[in-house]
Amino acid sequence: MNQVWYYSTIYGPEIITRIVSALFAFGGLWGLIRYLLYSIGLYSLARRRGIHKSWMAWIPVLNRWVLGCVSDQYRYIARAENKNRRKILLWEEILCLVLSAVMFVCTGILIAGGIVNALRNDTLFLTPDNAICFQILFCAFAARTVLAVAKTVLTYMCCYDLYLSCVPADAVVLLVLSVLFTFLTPIFVFALRSKDGGMPPRQGEGIPGRPQWHPVGDNQDN
Repeated sequence: MNQVWYYSTIYGPEIITRIVSALFAFGGLWGLIRYLLYSIGLYSLARRRGIHKSWMAWIPVLNRWVLGCVSDQYRYIARAENKNRRKILLWEEILCLVLSAVMFVCTGILIAGGIVNALRNDTLFLTPDNAICFQILFCAFAARTVLAVAKTVLTYMCCYDLYLSCVPADAVVLLVLSVLFTFLTPIFVFALRSKDGGMPPRQGEGIPGRPQWHPVGDNQDN
């Protein structure tokens, strides 16, 4: 007598759903951990060095300003260079958000237009209005891509200054690791929050281990 085995797939979708949910939960948890490590590290470092409005390290987008302030402060004190990376970083981030919003709106208009044309049985997808949206979408995408590259390069330049101000001997290694493994950057910032190996002592202080540098020039409004 032949036996026929029936394999039920009732648990298949449930298992897939659980796996996907677990992945999303892990991604969310890891994102939260990265945010906390980076925010705590950047806030502690900026506050200890006397950078104004260091609390902005806790706010996405505005934390770019704090990172730029750390870089500008190091460049001014250690290298006698007056930079404005904090302003460039912040504006790059804002422009990226604006371009992303433009892309989102244009994509929504194109999708809605395609649905309307399909309901009307119209084979013409690129109507004059849709063609304009497509051109705007393409230009916004190209501009955002270029801006994202520039923002990434400047971010790593600021991170390099941060590493130089903390552990100058290991700054290159930390930068390379940050570029190759981006998830390490928050960990490095958190671990270096109490180090000042590359910062010169403040004039008139002479308190070992407790430097209190402050922004200078137009940094006073930071």
